[in-house]
Amino acid sequence: MSRPRRSFGATALRAGIPFGLAMGTFNGVQSGALPGLVSGVVMGVAFGLVLAGFVRWQSGKFDKIRPEFEAEGLELDGPANLGATGGWLFLSKRRLVFVPHKINLSTKRTEIPRGDIVESKATRAARGLEVVTKDGSHKFAVDPRDNFKQALDQRD
Repeated sequence: MSRPRRSFGATALRAGIPFGLAMGTFNGVQSGALPGLVSGVVMGVAFGLVLAGFVRWQSGKFDKIRPEFEAEGLELDGPANLGATGGWLFLSKRRLVFVPHKINLSTKRTEIPRGDIVESKATRAARGLEVVTKDGSHKFAVDPRDNFKQALDQRD
């Protein structure tokens, strides 16, 4: 099962609405309700469109390496962060692999064999997923989090 593709519009809304609300509230406190409302809408739309475009662009780039994981039974993949590093998370029958995009300072892959995964936990952070291994843990922000957690919790 591969990652369900989220539409451009859905990605823009999921990113733009919270950003617009936060910026509108901040600007509303500084400049008044009407300027805050207008700035929140404008910044939310702009941020949502830019982020959705970036995710679509990155998806196309990661399409080129997807066959590497399909060969070993790709279950899920999607945009993710590992700490402050953005990239793409692949879950195959053999391993969980975080591949950073090239716009990061660190471009080192993180690979976790499925057999080393002890448990996965949804965290309080939006899209937060903690993967506990025999040697420690890794905290991701991943979309769709619940699908990754469910797939990681299924043991063969």
